[in-house]
Amino acid sequence: MTKETALSLILAIGIIAGSLWIADRSLQASAEKFSAISLTKKILLPGSPPEPASGLPVPLPGSSMTPQGAAVSMGISKCKIDGKTVYSNQGCPADAQRKNINLHDSAGIVSPRRESLAELTASRQARENAAAVSMQQPAAVPQPSECPALAQRIESLDAMARQPQSAQMQDRLRQERVAVRDRQRALSC
Repeated sequence: MTKETALSLILAIGIIAGSLWIADRSLQASAEKFSAISLTKKILLPGSPPEPASGLPVPLPGSSMTPQGAAVSMGISKCKIDGKTVYSNQGCPADAQRKNINLHDSAGIVSPRRESLAELTASRQARENAAAVSMQQPAAVPQPSECPALAQRIESLDAMARQPQSAQMQDRLRQERVAVRDRQRALSC
């Protein structure tokens, strides 16, 4: 084994060991951060045993007992007790700031109301019907003065295009000529 190969092998082992050490420290830091978050915010999932807030007794699921001073709630409540945030489906103590949380099982997509959905469908059908009627109507009869004016405009555009112009001006003239020709075709000139 040559000196360079041995040095490369030692360097590679050092890099791998350093990467593993950094990854381990990162995992420890994120675990500490998660435990700090979980200490300040308690999330009660359905089926998990409720935890008492501020030492008040908490009713067992299915029982009719309500903690003294606690508000009965339907759904999830966000309670702020002594600067700590607690989420509960059992209500909040009387001395806590309470906010009801509405949960929607929409997988991130909120559906429109049924009434507005029917209104949207009706307006879309009305627009489609109006477009179909306008397509069935005969094309507008060209006015006698418009066709000669369009032909004269094309001649003037052609004359300007034959003169020395910048590339931008030539492009603008070409675009305008195309628009005038399209209008002629629409009017059947």
